[in-house]
Amino acid sequence: MDIDLLSTMVKEVMMNHDSVTLPGLGSFMAELVPASFSDKGYTINPPYRRLYFIPHQGSDTLLADLYSTSNNVNIADATRILVEFLSEMKEVLITRKIVVFPGLGRLRATRENHFFFVADEDLDIYPEGFGLEPVSLKTHEETPCGTGTRTGTRACHSERPYACHSERSRGISRPGAKTKTSSFIRQNTYLDTCSRSHRMHRPCSCGPRGTRLA
Repeated sequence: MDIDLLSTMVKEVMMNHDSVTLPGLGSFMAELVPASFSDKGYTINPPYRRLYFIPHQGSDTLLADLYSTSNNVNIADATRILVEFLSEMKEVLITRKIVVFPGLGRLRATRENHFFFVADEDLDIYPEGFGLEPVSLKTHEETPCGTGTRTGTRACHSERPYACHSERSRGISRPGAKTKTSSFIRQNTYLDTCSRSHRMHRPCSCGPRGTRLA
């Protein structure tokens, strides 16, 4: 047995089980992580199964059973081969502080020899989630102003930055838009006229702050 075969066996077992025991070392566990949001709520990530390691050893013989079936050996010999290999691997882990499981991740040891597992980012042990991909909510298209869509205001100011303001100032109403009161329209029209007079150095009848002189 070698680490490549052990990794393959662990992954195969975890596809259909929530835990598998490594005799003399601990257990791999899997838990379902529900769908979540990221990128400030603009991306929906699909559910997946997270693989982690605990020092507690279960009572299952899943790895030994799989090795026995795959290599046509009895369960006693399969168990012995597995225990011997894991004992050697544990010594390497304590000495080097890391053992790489190809296709799974890295089993690491702290200075106090507490073991923990770091899974590969692309690890997939969730067959039910096959084909699921993150969905971005930023792919919608902006539409022109006044069409009643949720992006109408933003599109209006990006495509015609002054159109809506000038239309309101002149009292022009668009379909679906609320008409301003006549006093508000007259006030804005008067201020526009006053402003143009000042820019052209013409006398006007306005006083301080745009108030009309008697």
